Amino acid sequence: MGEKLTPVTPARIRPFEDRDDQATVAVGNPCTRYVAESSLFRSSELPDVLCQGIIGTRRAYRGRGIALALRLRTIGSARSHGKREIRAWNDTPNAAMLAINTALGFVRQPAWITYEKSP
Repeated sequence: MGEKLTPVTPARIRPFEDRDDQATVAVGNPCTRYVAESSLFRSSELPDVLCQGIIGTRRAYRGRGIALALRLRTIGSARSHGKREIRAWNDTPNAAMLAINTALGFVRQPAWITYEKSP
Protein backbone atom coordinates (compact mmCIF):
# COMPACT_ATOMS: atom_id res chain seq x y z
CA MET A 1 0.00 0.00 0.00
CA GLY A 2 2.83 2.40 -0.70
CA GLU A 3 0.59 4.79 -2.63
CA LYS A 4 0.55 8.46 -1.70
CA LEU A 5 -2.96 9.65 -0.89
CA THR A 6 -4.32 13.15 -0.52
CA PRO A 7 -6.14 13.57 2.81
CA VAL A 8 -9.91 14.02 2.71
CA THR A 9 -10.60 17.55 3.88
CA PRO A 10 -13.66 19.82 3.83
CA ALA A 11 -11.96 21.88 1.11
CA ARG A 12 -11.67 18.80 -1.12
CA ILE A 13 -15.28 17.78 -0.57
CA ARG A 14 -16.82 21.27 -0.95
CA PRO A 15 -16.80 21.35 -4.80
CA PHE A 16 -18.92 18.18 -4.80
CA GLU A 17 -21.31 19.56 -2.17
CA ASP A 18 -21.85 22.72 -4.22
CA ARG A 19 -23.02 20.81 -7.29
CA ASP A 20 -26.77 20.63 -7.83
CA ASP A 21 -26.73 17.34 -9.70
CA GLN A 22 -24.77 15.17 -7.31
CA ALA A 23 -24.33 14.24 -3.69
CA THR A 24 -21.13 12.59 -2.51
CA VAL A 25 -20.28 11.01 0.81
CA ALA A 26 -16.63 10.28 1.56
CA VAL A 27 -15.40 8.42 4.61
CA GLY A 28 -12.00 8.70 6.24
CA ASN A 29 -10.55 6.93 9.24
CA PRO A 30 -9.22 8.83 12.28
CA CYS A 31 -5.97 9.46 10.41
CA THR A 32 -7.99 11.13 7.59
CA ARG A 33 -7.11 8.38 5.15
CA TYR A 34 -9.61 7.89 2.35
CA VAL A 35 -11.60 4.74 3.12
CA ALA A 36 -14.73 4.76 0.96
CA GLU A 37 -17.06 6.91 -1.07
CA SER A 38 -20.53 6.93 -2.49
CA SER A 39 -22.16 9.35 -4.89
CA LEU A 40 -25.63 9.91 -6.28
CA PHE A 41 -26.67 12.02 -9.23
CA ARG A 42 -29.98 13.20 -10.57
CA SER A 43 -31.75 11.50 -13.43
CA SER A 44 -32.13 13.98 -16.28
CA GLU A 45 -35.43 12.35 -17.34
CA LEU A 46 -37.02 11.64 -13.94
CA PRO A 47 -36.82 14.42 -11.34
CA ASP A 48 -37.83 12.16 -8.44
CA VAL A 49 -35.20 9.50 -9.22
CA LEU A 50 -31.53 9.44 -8.24
CA CYS A 51 -28.89 7.25 -9.85
CA GLN A 52 -26.08 5.67 -7.90
CA GLY A 53 -22.69 6.76 -9.10
CA ILE A 54 -19.71 5.01 -7.63
CA ILE A 55 -19.85 3.29 -4.30
CA GLY A 56 -16.59 1.78 -3.22
CA THR A 57 -14.48 0.80 -0.26
CA ARG A 58 -10.71 0.43 -0.25
CA ARG A 59 -9.73 -3.22 -0.19
CA ALA A 60 -8.16 -3.02 3.29
CA TYR A 61 -11.47 -1.77 4.75
CA ARG A 62 -13.89 -4.15 3.02
CA GLY A 63 -16.05 -6.55 5.03
CA ARG A 64 -16.63 -4.04 7.85
CA GLY A 65 -20.08 -2.80 6.85
CA ILE A 66 -18.82 0.49 5.41
CA ALA A 67 -20.50 0.05 2.00
CA LEU A 68 -23.77 -0.84 3.74
CA ALA A 69 -23.49 2.26 5.93
CA LEU A 70 -22.84 4.40 2.85
CA ARG A 71 -25.79 2.87 1.02
CA LEU A 72 -28.04 3.55 4.03
CA ARG A 73 -26.77 7.13 4.19
CA THR A 74 -27.55 7.70 0.51
CA ILE A 75 -31.03 6.18 0.95
CA GLY A 76 -31.67 8.51 3.89
CA SER A 77 -30.47 11.49 1.89
CA ALA A 78 -32.69 10.56 -1.06
CA ARG A 79 -35.72 10.23 1.22
CA SER A 80 -35.03 13.54 2.94
CA HIS A 81 -34.98 15.22 -0.49
CA GLY A 82 -38.30 13.65 -1.54
CA LYS A 83 -36.86 11.19 -4.04
CA ARG A 84 -38.92 8.05 -4.67
CA GLU A 85 -36.26 5.83 -6.18
CA ILE A 86 -32.54 5.16 -6.45
CA ARG A 87 -31.29 3.26 -9.46
CA ALA A 88 -28.04 1.38 -9.12
CA TRP A 89 -25.97 -0.66 -11.54
CA ASN A 90 -23.67 -3.45 -10.46
CA ASP A 91 -20.75 -5.30 -11.91
CA THR A 92 -22.04 -8.89 -11.93
CA PRO A 93 -18.94 -10.36 -10.20
CA ASN A 94 -19.36 -7.92 -7.27
CA ALA A 95 -21.32 -10.36 -5.10
CA ALA A 96 -20.88 -8.28 -1.94
CA MET A 97 -22.56 -5.19 -3.40
CA LEU A 98 -25.25 -7.27 -5.07
CA ALA A 99 -26.01 -8.84 -1.67
CA ILE A 100 -26.27 -5.40 -0.02
CA ASN A 101 -28.59 -4.11 -2.73
CA THR A 102 -30.78 -7.23 -2.61
CA ALA A 103 -31.02 -7.08 1.19
CA LEU A 104 -32.10 -3.43 0.98
CA GLY A 105 -34.85 -4.19 -1.54
CA PHE A 106 -33.25 -3.05 -4.78
CA VAL A 107 -34.89 -4.92 -7.67
CA ARG A 108 -32.64 -6.50 -10.28
CA GLN A 109 -33.19 -5.44 -13.85
CA PRO A 110 -32.20 -7.31 -17.01
CA ALA A 111 -28.46 -7.36 -17.63
CA TRP A 112 -26.83 -5.04 -20.13
CA ILE A 113 -24.52 -6.83 -22.50
CA THR A 114 -22.08 -4.89 -24.65
CA TYR A 115 -20.46 -6.32 -27.74
CA GLU A 116 -17.44 -4.83 -29.42
CA LYS A 117 -16.34 -5.61 -32.94
CA SER A 118 -12.63 -6.25 -33.33
CA PRO A 119 -10.87 -4.16 -35.99
